[in-house]
Amino acid sequence: MVHSMYSRTDALSQFHIPQWGDGFFDISADGHLLVLPQGRGGAVIDLPVLMTELRSRGLETPILLCFPDILHSRILLLHRLFQQAMTRHGYHGQYRCLYPLKVNPQRPVVEAMVAGGQSVGMGLEVGSMPELQAALAAMPDYQRPIVCNGHKDRAFLQLALLGQRLGRQMVIVIEKPREVLLLMELADEMALRPNIGVRLRPLTAGSGRWHASSGPESKFGLNASELFAVLQQLRQRGYLDCVTWLHGHVGSQIASLKTVQAWAREAAYAYVDLVRFGCPVTTVDLGGGLGIDYTGLGDHQDALDYGWVDYADSIVGQFTDICCSEQLLQPHLVTESGRAMAAHHAILLTSLIPMELPAMAWSTTAADQSGVADSQQGDPTRLAQRVLSESMAHQDGIGREFGNFSVFQSLPDSWALGQIFPVVPLQRLLEPPSRWSTLYDLTCDSDGQLTHFCVAGAIRPHLPLPAPQPGVANDLAILLVGAYQTVLGGFHNLFGRPSVVEVCTTTAQQGPIQRIWSGQTALDVLTHALYDAADLQQTLHRMVWQAREQGHIETDELLVMEQWLQESLHNHAYLRMEP
Repeated sequence: MVHSMYSRTDALSQFHIPQWGDGFFDISADGHLLVLPQGRGGAVIDLPVLMTELRSRGLETPILLCFPDILHSRILLLHRLFQQAMTRHGYHGQYRCLYPLKVNPQRPVVEAMVAGGQSVGMGLEVGSMPELQAALAAMPDYQRPIVCNGHKDRAFLQLALLGQRLGRQMVIVIEKPREVLLLMELADEMALRPNIGVRLRPLTAGSGRWHASSGPESKFGLNASELFAVLQQLRQRGYLDCVTWLHGHVGSQIASLKTVQAWAREAAYAYVDLVRFGCPVTTVDLGGGLGIDYTGLGDHQDALDYGWVDYADSIVGQFTDICCSEQLLQPHLVTESGRAMAAHHAILLTSLIPMELPAMAWSTTAADQSGVADSQQGDPTRLAQRVLSESMAHQDGIGREFGNFSVFQSLPDSWALGQIFPVVPLQRLLEPPSRWSTLYDLTCDSDGQLTHFCVAGAIRPHLPLPAPQPGVANDLAILLVGAYQTVLGGFHNLFGRPSVVEVCTTTAQQGPIQRIWSGQTALDVLTHALYDAADLQQTLHRMVWQAREQGHIETDELLVMEQWLQESLHNHAYLRMEP
């Protein structure tokens, strides 16, 4: 039902969608939450309609929706803005973006990134052996770089050099001083001239939520004395001419444009110093840091004072000015803006669990209170007062809702860092909200809740929701969860990974639903917790037969009981919502 006094504009403003949505989300004329994977003018996905289709296929929340078209849009936009900035400044180098697998290493995301970045030569960045193995398997294009960061042992370096031997464009970045001797030893053994990068530890400190992990005390990269020692060793062994890549990272989610400018200036002068030392550096990788606005509130700690155009222009402008003043060739520029590329593409869907309470519990009349008191043991006055206080709280419109999801598995930054994610009902968005609620998850932990929401231009402790109606779905979308959340999530209460659904409109022939990965079963998550599957099944089998021998169950019940126990291992770890 659409209410004439509460318009679509009111709903958009209530949930601040234009401010954080970047044109990918909207509300329909009938109050449904929409996804626009290619932005305005492209295909439209009606989320309630999609949810109905998924339920018809046997899926239930929580469901993680992935939209590869949004990933493609973000990659192409970032590349276009840097190209435009280079044209404005007369810059002669080229731009390339990298996708860091640490942001979201799930297979559909990496595959979508590789496919979407093909036309602009986007590469991958890895920081561990498994990430390197995944990147080698995922990257079919031999001309696109795979950049190896992070701490490296002999096996990691061997695999990276093997990738080069097989024709891949590998860049091995020296992260710690001890890595250089090992790299040169292996390069000698394999008769290779590796493409070497050096990682500078920036003096520039980041800004925003993650500023403490940046600056001169950061754990990443080489300080000036370490860098000098590494370059001397490379020169002595004849590998200095292999240093073609300078890398640095000033922190995630940079909030201030001044920080972007300062880091670009520092990196440009470091490039000048390396070239004059004798290193044939052709590429400067400025790492990540390009932020996204999770709330759209200018005075919030996650707010940005710049846009993507400003970001690209500041970096290109600093390198243009410094290279010109130092009379050096302008290097190719690389960024690793994984959060900015990935966050918008994923949506977590959850359903509110119906809380059916006896009607008497909300009664406020003296007669009803007396009836409650008379039916109880103990102090009747105290119980009546408690019923009255609870009913008054309910009438004030403040409630507690329970969603079929785990904060710890799907939104770890929420409880660990206080990160605020947009939360919007899927349907009935044109009805004026009638209740305000705190959102709790299924876990047995007080931290498993969302208590801060961006509503009507402010951060509020409760989420506005329409009144519940019998037989009408109460689904919520938690948005901007595509960066870090799926990889950082834990297994608190052994709930495990939700179902993952890939939704694509540009290649849709049989509808937008492309691939489905069912959520983890009880057996899946128990195995993750080091339980042996065969042992669990045998133990349950023995339990049933022992119960029969002890007279707890009858012989004709034995097979049914065993079947129930075995089936329970293969049930979804989350609740199966009753229709």
